[in-house]
Amino acid sequence: MKTEKTMDDKLVELKKKHPQKNLKLLQLDDPDLNISLMMRSRLCLVLINNIPYHGILVTKVEYSWEYPPHLRVQMIVDAGEFETSTNKAGGIISQYEKRNNHHHKHDESGI
Repeated sequence: MKTEKTMDDKLVELKKKHPQKNLKLLQLDDPDLNISLMMRSRLCLVLINNIPYHGILVTKVEYSWEYPPHLRVQMIVDAGEFETSTNKAGGIISQYEKRNNHHHKHDESGI
């Protein structure tokens, strides 16, 4: 039986494969964020609060529609490319970077 790699495992694998990139794992557990994922052909686009972000290598979405509904989006990003895609990207990295199995909660700063 094949087990699915965790995003932490995938991050380690990608860091070995691309040591020149500054890769970060972001975990968004914020019910006030609007996350849109679009795919056309081989082009994938992620919008956070209707703003497109670049430099996202892997995205994983977990959701539950049971009450209360829950949405978790994990993304492995190339921090250099991600941060230059919009002026709000640096704030997203600092608020949502997953470190030591915990994440930072949205601080109402209005991303």
